[in-house]
This record gives sequence, structure tokens and C-alpha cells, in this order.
Amino acid sequence: MAKRASLIDFTARKPGGGPLSPAAEDEPERRPVGRPKTVPDGRRGTILRLSRDALKQLKHLATEEETTSHALLIEALNDLFVKRGKPPIA
Repeated sequence: MAKRASLIDFTARKPGGGPLSPAAEDEPERRPVGRPKTVPDGRRGTILRLSRDALKQLKHLATEEETTSHALLIEALNDLFVKRGKPPIA
């Protein structure tokens, strides 16, 4: 029985036509577990889990106000900071 082709056989090649370096083939780029992705301006993400009804209401509100859910959540977070005596920095 013939051996099946490896996924490495189907990966991209370097512009020079040769295969990727052995280190690139053996070690895919990975972030350490538990470290959130950071964007160039230094912001980091978090997850907010909402009930189906709360998410639906948030989306309706965003549509009514012609904005994004993200913008409304940032506004809410800044309001929480102010309410707790902190500067609105989100």
C-alpha cells in the first residue's frame, strides 16, 4: 500500500522555489496558551458572554443608533469606569 502524501507536501514554497526551512515545517508559529492577541496599538481583547436576548437587544440598539455593538460596549465600559470613580479610558 502506498504511503499517503503529507500535508507538508501541499504547503507553500519559498519564492526561490525551494521548500520552507525545516524549522518552519517542524514548528508552526503559536502564541502561548492564555496570552491574548495584542494588536499594534497595544489593545488586548477579552470575551463577554451574553444571553441570547441581551445580544439581540444590543444588536437592535446598535442598528437603531447606526453604530456598532463594539462602540456601544466601549461606551458602557467607560460609563462603568466613571461610575466607579475611574477615568474613562476604554
